[in-house]
This record gives sequence, C-alpha cells and structure tokens, in this order.
Amino acid sequence: MYDCEKLAAKEMIKAIVEQWGDDGFKEDKLHRLEEKIIFSQSLISRITKDKCEDADKSLYRITNYTQKSKSELLMDINALLAYIEDGNTLSGYFFSLRKMVAPKLLKKRLYLIDEVYVDGKSCDTIDSLSLVQNVLKVDLTLNDLTNIWGTQQQEFASYDQQFHFFNYLMLEAIDCVQGYNLASLSLENVKWGLQRNSL
Repeated sequence: MYDCEKLAAKEMIKAIVEQWGDDGFKEDKLHRLEEKIIFSQSLISRITKDKCEDADKSLYRITNYTQKSKSELLMDINALLAYIEDGNTLSGYFFSLRKMVAPKLLKKRLYLIDEVYVDGKSCDTIDSLSLVQNVLKVDLTLNDLTNIWGTQQQEFASYDQQFHFFNYLMLEAIDCVQGYNLASLSLENVKWGLQRNSL
C-alpha cells in the first residue's frame, strides 16, 4: 500500500550514502545520520498514523483567517483548551461578560474565535479546538522532519503518506547504520585475526 513511500525512502538513503563519496562511510557523517535518526524518532513519536489520518480528514473542515504562524496558533489553542478544561466556556452570555474582565493573556488569544472556523462555526469548543490542535501538531511535526531530512513536504499529498515516508526513511537509515557497524566490526575482527596470526 505504501510502496511509493518505501521506494522514496530507499532512494533518499542511497543518495545520502552516495554523497559521502568514494572513500566510503565517514565517521562524522555516520554520526550525523545517527543524530538525525534519534531526533526524528523523538519527533515522530508525537504523532500516530491515526492522528495523521484524522488530520487529513479534518483539514478541509478548517478555515483560518489569522496571520499568526502555525506554532503561535498552536500555543494559543493549547492555552484556550486549558482555559476550557478548567471549567470555563468561550461562548454564551456569561462568557461575553467575563471576556471584558478576562486576563490579558486570555484576551490576546480570543482572536481564534473570530478568525478560525471549523465547519463554518467559531472555534470555541473543546472539540473544534482539539481538531485544529491535532492538524497543527501533525503539520508542524512533519514540517520539522522535512527540515531535518531536507525533503519537500509536497512530495506526498497527505499527512498519512508523509508519516509513512518518514517511518520508512528512519528504518532505512537504521539499516544503513547497522550495516556499517557490522561491516566495521567484521573488518576489525579480520584485522585482529591477521595480527594474531602474525605473532
């Protein structure tokens, strides 16, 4: 089902290794590849296949008129979700009264109600804020992975495809590192054996 993503991951790792040149693997480049793998694993653990599929389904439901960056928007959504989870609401008569005396940090984030819509309605409930939050988390995480590996996010149309691509990419990179480590270990054993036999 994800053959395109698997093939793209294999090709990318192959291109990385080919860039290392004829002198084979270099320790510093191998170390950088290992660092990419570790950092990528920590990022991808933030999202799941289900979250990516949900984000794909939800994306068309969201209308965003704000000029804020995605990371700013996510921070503001997190703050509003915490406000609601504390037993407050973002709509109704009492909210309109409370809004006038709300703390500055809350007032600063209320633009979301007027500028972000889910299914044409204000983003003022736990469900709508959580839906936008998930899409933003998935998008930002995949964008970070795109930056780490130097790929283009548009390469695959959906978040789900991107998620699988990066999982396959990490598996290919891990195989590459393990192959190098095994080859190095074997070479060391041969050298050790030759030295022992010459004694």
